[in-house]
Parts: sequence; C-alpha cells; structure tokens
Amino acid sequence: MAKNVGFAPAARGRPAQEVTGTTKHFVDMVDLTRFAEAYPHVSGLPHRIGILEATLDAIASRPGAVFAQGTEIPDWWEAK
Repeated sequence: MAKNVGFAPAARGRPAQEVTGTTKHFVDMVDLTRFAEAYPHVSGLPHRIGILEATLDAIASRPGAVFAQGTEIPDWWEAK
C-alpha cells in the first residue's frame, strides 16, 4: 500500500527521502501502518478512502490550494 501512496510524489520527481517521509506521514495518519507493505489485490478497498480524505484535507489546508472541475481549470489559469 505504501507504494501506492508514494507513487504521485515519486512520479513528480520528489527526492526519495521526501517520498518516504510523505508516505509514512499519510499511512500513519490513517492508522494503516501495519498494512504499509501489503499489496492491495483488489481496487476500491474501503480503507483507501481514509488515505484520500487525509490527503485532500492536507491539500485543502495549504494557502492557495484550488479544487476545480476540469472545465474550470482553463478559466482559472487564464485569470492568474
């Protein structure tokens, strides 16, 4: 599961140490540390919603964070 959580920051080229720290933070936040090295064989497992909610809360707490529908993004970008 930790590999799934760390995929996005790793794909964005974040340093390995940062990816590891971020992954640990979010896995611990939703109390799934004991499952960190487990591989989810079925997508849509109920425990994943906690990771998503924690991630969205963390993003939303950052100044300047924006949540938009795909059709709103070009307008938002143009207005910057």
